[in-house]
Amino acid sequence: MKTKISIIATLLFLTFQMSFALSQKLNVTICNLKSSTKGTIRIAFFQDEKSFKVENQSFTVNYSKDLIVNGTLCVEIPVKPGVYGLSVLDDENDNGKMEYNLLGVPKEGFGFSNFTIKKMRKPKFKDFSFNVQEKEILDVKVKMKYF
Repeated sequence: MKTKISIIATLLFLTFQMSFALSQKLNVTICNLKSSTKGTIRIAFFQDEKSFKVENQSFTVNYSKDLIVNGTLCVEIPVKPGVYGLSVLDDENDNGKMEYNLLGVPKEGFGFSNFTIKKMRKPKFKDFSFNVQEKEILDVKVKMKYF
């Protein structure tokens, strides 16, 4: 009985390892980060314009600022195939949301996948979205903006 359980556990483990090894990955490079160690870097994943407009992300991944080297954070994130757009927040006060001043200008740093902010407006989803194919490793760059 113990042998059967061991064999089943080993097979499940190997199946999990193989599926994880074949999964899609994003190599995300976030540059132009402030040197402050206060707070958390939050990466929100959106899958369409509608969810982005109402800020209803599919999922969020958080990283410690201790991982930042010379203003840059490099992380590897496994994902399923599909369309994504990343929004990054330098959440300095660690409250999980963007803070704005009285004029509506962001008080914390932010950025979007493969998109450089040039105007004082929120981009459209199509401006920063990308498609991840099955078994693909994709490089994604985010340049942070601070006011």
